[in-house]
Amino acid sequence: MARMPAYPSFDAYVAAQSPRHQRLIRELRRFVKRTAPRLQEAVKWGNGCWVDGKVPVSYVYCAPDYVQFGFFNGAALKDPGELLHGDGQHVRHVKVHRRSDIDERAFARLLKQAVAWKLAVSSFPRPPPRRASSARGRPPRRARGAGRPALPPRRRRRGR
Repeated sequence: MARMPAYPSFDAYVAAQSPRHQRLIRELRRFVKRTAPRLQEAVKWGNGCWVDGKVPVSYVYCAPDYVQFGFFNGAALKDPGELLHGDGQHVRHVKVHRRSDIDERAFARLLKQAVAWKLAVSSFPRPPPRRASSARGRPPRRARGAGRPALPPRRRRRGR
C-alpha cells in the first residue's frame, strides 16, 4: 500500500498539485477565507484541510480530472441543490472541474452549516470515560492488596 505524501503546510500541498488544480484550490482557499475566516488551514491525511481548533471541517482533494471540495460531516448537511456526492457514512464532496463550478452562494450555505454543525457537536457534554472490563463484562480485578485495609502480620503459635 502506498504511503500518503506528507506536506509540511497547506502551501506545500498546493505547490505539489498540477497548475490547473492549483488555480482551483487557490480560488477555494479565497472563498473559505471570506466565508469562514475562523477556520485555519492544515494538512491532514495527505490533503489540504480547514479546521476549527483540532476538528476538521472541510477539505480539498485532487482527483485526476477535478478537485473535491468536501465536508467531513457532509452527510449531516442540508443540500437542496443536490451538489454533494458520496455515499460514505459521514463525508460528502462537491466536484469542481473549473472555476465556474464554484457556486459561492450554495458553497457558502454548505460551509456555514458545516461550521455550525462542528460547534453544536463540540458543545455536547462528553460522556465520562469508560472503565476497562474483562471479557465477561465484569470490571477488572483489583491488584492484590489494592484498596484493602492492611492486616496485622500473622503470629506463629508456639507449643501445642
